[in-house]
Amino acid sequence: MSYEIRMQLIDGLPKLPYRKGVGNYEGVVAHATAVMNDSDENQLRYFVKNWKDRQAFAHFFNDHDSITNMSDTRYRAWAAGYTANQRFVHCELCQSTDRNRFEEAYKRWTWLMAKLLYDKKLGVKDGVTLVSHKFCSDTWKDTTHQDPMEYLKFHGKKWDDVVYDVTLWYQKMEGLKVDKDDAGKIIRYLQEAYASAKTVQEKAEIHRLANVLRKAVGINE
Repeated sequence: MSYEIRMQLIDGLPKLPYRKGVGNYEGVVAHATAVMNDSDENQLRYFVKNWKDRQAFAHFFNDHDSITNMSDTRYRAWAAGYTANQRFVHCELCQSTDRNRFEEAYKRWTWLMAKLLYDKKLGVKDGVTLVSHKFCSDTWKDTTHQDPMEYLKFHGKKWDDVVYDVTLWYQKMEGLKVDKDDAGKIIRYLQEAYASAKTVQEKAEIHRLANVLRKAVGINE
């Protein structure tokens, strides 16, 4: 499962590289907007007009039905203070009082963060590759924001839930991993099943499954 990401990059944003170079982000920061019943569309309109005055912008905002990419992930956003901005991509969760809208927005938010981590093969490491704005404030003291904790609590979730759900999405993106030794063992069991299969259809399906596994791990038939 995946979600569409709408590209609406704001014109004129600064293009400052991360500390390890252009495109080399080291993780993601989870934010919440602190504005109830807003949307990524409203956030886009606001920041197009006000990012210079605010001296702030994020890479992504999402609500219950869409995700908008507003700032190029190859470059820093200004969303959690100088130290965090050098390292991370920023993902803002639009807030809602409606439980169903929260659940849909939360799915998109955790999926997006998993995708950003998976794209760079960074893994999901709490406090290292996946952090909250609160973590950034408490660790580097560049800002005082404590999101997204209060908003998560409003809907009965905790930070541990975020880490767990991002990890689940990441694992789905990785897919099934089987090394050649284990694949060989599975194929031998399939061969035994093939020998005892009673119908042509059963034999054909077992043969097909064995070949799928061989192809996945690079074993010749």
